[in-house]
Amino acid sequence: ADDRTVFLGGRPGSFRSTDAGATWNQMYGGLPPDGRCTRIIASPDFVNDRTIFHASSFDGVHRSQDGGDTWTSIGLGQAEIRAMAVSPDFPNDRTVFVHVNWNGLFRSTDAGDSWQLASTGMPIAQVMEGLDLSPDYATDRTAFAALGSGAVFRTTDGGDSWEDVSGVLPPVSARAL
Repeated sequence: ADDRTVFLGGRPGSFRSTDAGATWNQMYGGLPPDGRCTRIIASPDFVNDRTIFHASSFDGVHRSQDGGDTWTSIGLGQAEIRAMAVSPDFPNDRTVFVHVNWNGLFRSTDAGDSWQLASTGMPIAQVMEGLDLSPDYATDRTAFAALGSGAVFRTTDGGDSWEDVSGVLPPVSARAL
């Protein structure tokens, strides 16, 4: 398939281009029109499933399953979200992670229909700067999280538990993964 869709989130609003960025249109259809988009991530299988996740400050997470025409709030509102990740195997495992600042990391295994706290072993009262899943997440269930303190945490069980791995890293305050 030849899909040329690109998404841009900002302040105010979020935009979509269907011609590789030559033209842009603001997306409405359920998104807060003046909201500050903090993350926007398309499914790895976007060409087929047309799924996108949109996180914003104080408006939670929204999901579109029609390429961005319409959006549904799927929770985690009233707090700032700065980190979000979608599983590379999303078409099969439907896994999404969202960190709600000062409230912890949440995981969904049903594309955002429900959320469970997945912060065991990690301080909850933190800002998360970065969150990334292994390209082979389907088999190794590994993810990394960089907290605002500079600490880096790793899970090898899909987010059931996390361990601080900062001690094996170069002396750096991690801000991105």
